[in-house]
Amino acid sequence: MMPLRKNIPLPGSPDWKLTICLECGRECWDRPLPEGYKVGRKMCTECALRAAMEAQNECRGNKTI
Repeated sequence: MMPLRKNIPLPGSPDWKLTICLECGRECWDRPLPEGYKVGRKMCTECALRAAMEAQNECRGNKTI
């Protein structure tokens, strides 16, 4: 997950780079992933949480809100 710039206006570390979420187009901070950590597609925190909720609802057979 990449922190949204609206929530964290300044980078938390010199290695954070300002980028755009590929899901929603909002500005967010791309930061290095811990060694050995793999992710399919980087997205902002809100999009990642939304995707996790949708996946959980699909597993339970619920409709997405």
